[in-house]
Amino acid sequence: MTQFILHYRLIINLIITTILARLLEPNDFGVVSIALIVINFFAVFSDMGLAPAIIQRKDLNEQDLSILFSFTIVLGVFMAFIFYLIAPYISLYYDNELLTPVCQLLAINVFFASANIVPNGLILKNKRFRFMAVRTLFVQLLCGIVSCILAFNSAGIYSLLLTPITSSVFIFFINYKQHRLNFSFTINKSTFSKIASYSMFQLLFNISSYVVCNLDKFIIGKRLGMSQLGFYDKSYQLIQLPIVTTANVLIPVLHPLLSNYQHDNEKVLHYNDQIVKVLAFIGFTLSVFFYFSSREIIILLFGYQWIEAIPVFKILSLSIGWQTIMSSCNAFFQAANSTKYLFVAGIYNSIIIIISLVVSVIFYSSVESLAWAWVISRILNLINTYWFLNVKVLKGKYSCFIKQLYKPILSSIFISIILCVLDMYTSNYRLIISFLLKSLLILLFIIIIYFNLHKNEAINE
Repeated sequence: MTQFILHYRLIINLIITTILARLLEPNDFGVVSIALIVINFFAVFSDMGLAPAIIQRKDLNEQDLSILFSFTIVLGVFMAFIFYLIAPYISLYYDNELLTPVCQLLAINVFFASANIVPNGLILKNKRFRFMAVRTLFVQLLCGIVSCILAFNSAGIYSLLLTPITSSVFIFFINYKQHRLNFSFTINKSTFSKIASYSMFQLLFNISSYVVCNLDKFIIGKRLGMSQLGFYDKSYQLIQLPIVTTANVLIPVLHPLLSNYQHDNEKVLHYNDQIVKVLAFIGFTLSVFFYFSSREIIILLFGYQWIEAIPVFKILSLSIGWQTIMSSCNAFFQAANSTKYLFVAGIYNSIIIIISLVVSVIFYSSVESLAWAWVISRILNLINTYWFLNVKVLKGKYSCFIKQLYKPILSSIFISIILCVLDMYTSNYRLIISFLLKSLLILLFIIIIYFNLHKNEAINE
């Protein structure tokens, strides 16, 4: 049931994105993208690694949870106030007056995102995945419909602000109704000592991860302008849909379940190998499909006003497979009580990303070069992260991880050859016909993979 709801969310998100992209300008998306990037920076410090710590630690009592909840409320007020005050300086830095009111409105999101950390963590800890899926679907649908109505009525950029603001408000009150935590005025050191070592490294990893995920957009917004950022960010969001969908299915389930095996490395390693193989088949297949269908996807979804996004989208699509595999690794670090190594791997990943982007800016300084830098760095990040996970944390062999990749890579090469030939013959077809032919081919390929995986599992059993 949960999986079906997540599929519906993906469809709804695509429909809403398509409508808004056809009604608004790339520049509008660029401005909101910068504002949301800054918000994410505040969200990292608001979270402070508390949510994973709440899931992992089994010894937190009601008083501890009330203290942590009160802490996030106070921290949320402080962060929202700071964000509101620095909005004019963000606007000045990017030389865009729209950023001031946009950022000031989004300060509401900063507060409620912080206030929601503990209630949301408890829902995950109690493995209420179906409730989370239904809740998010309802909020997404409601906010999406209102956003589209505002866009139709010429609300412009402000129609893009409705979803991040109202969704954070709605989700907080829905979650709070499930877990009515009391506000506590006491500060208990023992509460924070229970989660300090775990949450500290989680926070440090989140900071490095933030740099990894947003530095490219900061550079584009500053050096190449909001329209180019709009093209890049919309392409990036589109390739993230399959990755985020996969992550939303796995991550909320993985960490709470794997935390039961936090002292059994062999069991965790077995689950890791199985998940890597499945994610690799899914990710690499979708990567190939997006690459060879880039023109059809962009024009059919967003219209010809987004045609400049096609080259960037095509390049970024090559990262889907690697990012899909990476989407599950955090849960394994957390379940093995190794947020320290998660942080160390994140530092190396951040260095790789920064070097790649800086080299790209110095020598090329184009959106396409930054996209290539992003793809290459994600491949290197995967190699680095899974070395830490398999060798340092789970005490396994790195060759076992590599073994899970070679069949998915070979199968993606095979389907690439078929799609390349098909692309040559369908180049003069209508976009919708070309897209349907490629989609049917990929669907057939995924079905074959699905049955082969189940056949292999049956043989192993």
